[in-house]
Amino acid sequence: MGYGSEVLRQFEELMTSKEIKKYRIGVIVDNEPAHRFWNKQGFVRVASSINGDNKEIVIYEKTI
Repeated sequence: MGYGSEVLRQFEELMTSKEIKKYRIGVIVDNEPAHRFWNKQGFVRVASSINGDNKEIVIYEKTI
């Protein structure tokens, strides 16, 4: 339906207006649908880490 992509577009417009040029997100390792979505949106894997719930996450970054 494209709702997520549209919300992300609006978020990035807001961040651009605040002169933010890049940002990062964390995705739980086992969440394959989320990995596909964020990759499709232009995010690049930059690191791995453990979150506050002691779960392994992949950290993605996007330059806007």
